[in-house]
Amino acid sequence: CLFATEGRLQPQGRLEFLMANSTGARLLREATREFAQHGYENTTIDAIAKRVGVTGAALYRHASSKEDLFCRCVELCNTVFKSRVFDEVEKIDDPYEKVRLLFSNSVRLSIKQPEIPLLLNHPINHLSAKNRKRFTQKDKDAINFQRDIMAEFIQAHSLDKALDPLLALYVVHGTIAWVTRWYAPRQEADIERLIDE
Repeated sequence: CLFATEGRLQPQGRLEFLMANSTGARLLREATREFAQHGYENTTIDAIAKRVGVTGAALYRHASSKEDLFCRCVELCNTVFKSRVFDEVEKIDDPYEKVRLLFSNSVRLSIKQPEIPLLLNHPINHLSAKNRKRFTQKDKDAINFQRDIMAEFIQAHSLDKALDPLLALYVVHGTIAWVTRWYAPRQEADIERLIDE
């Protein structure tokens, strides 16, 4: 997670920061929403500053550039996703429960905070080579982690050995993307019913 120190946003391991009302916290939340809603190219520093209620100049006290702010937002999304999905899955031994929890927590997060998967799946070709390399590696690590869970599940349940764990993972992600894009739950119980079904 990120928090403000000395006018700059710095890495921090606590999710409580997301609930903070500091300008830095509001900046990250609103910038994440703006980037997710309009994409990198169509988002301006002025639009983010307006959402936060500060001037563009004040925003630059927290981030050195639009790319810097975008990268901090993606890092925040990575941290939240990892803590709410991957860290929970790592605590489980049973392969079936791992897949079930991976799917259910991903759906929950995607419905409740759609800006997180939107930003994590945002194209990064506009970033500097250094940042593209960093986020490409994080994407590969996340995919490999999930692929290994699917492979463990396939092996544990003696499923067809020709079943590609990566393909199975993409089917799960496609299902999550479709459901979260088109399904609008009216209440918390609707989300849980969807996950159970």
